Amino acid sequence: MEDFIYLNFDDIWGYYQETIEQSGGGMSGIREREEIEKVLDFVQNDLYYPTLEDKLTYMVFAFCTGHYFADGNKRISLVIGAHFLIKNKRGWAGFHFLPYMEAYIWHVAAGNIDKELLTKIVHSVVNKEELDEETKLEVIHAMEKSPLFSEEEQE
Repeated sequence: MEDFIYLNFDDIWGYYQETIEQSGGGMSGIREREEIEKVLDFVQNDLYYPTLEDKLTYMVFAFCTGHYFADGNKRISLVIGAHFLIKNKRGWAGFHFLPYMEAYIWHVAAGNIDKELLTKIVHSVVNKEELDEETKLEVIHAMEKSPLFSEEEQE
């Protein structure tokens, strides 16, 4: 079994402050500290999240959809994911995580990409693999749920 390096609340708070400072935002601050601490505790349960990809997916999904911060939930979920990978000696994946996942994270927040599909996407990033054809089609269908893609644009 692999030993993981986990993030703690102080890590998350520091990443959040730096992210908001660099990228801007209307509001800043924590709305749900207890929920953040629950995520950070629960991700360490190897029965539920045995692999790096499982843990990473859980944290990214939770921080993106949980609205634990006043602003920047999508951004901080990406930053947390990148730092988790880097701390766990997956530097290549960590440095590519943010730009690669940015295209997907909005759809996670909008409810178009569920945790199961996000797991497949995260697996491809961590393992430096291209999405298989079936997953690519799942992603396309998920993104088509977005009001950004009207029927006129699809024709």
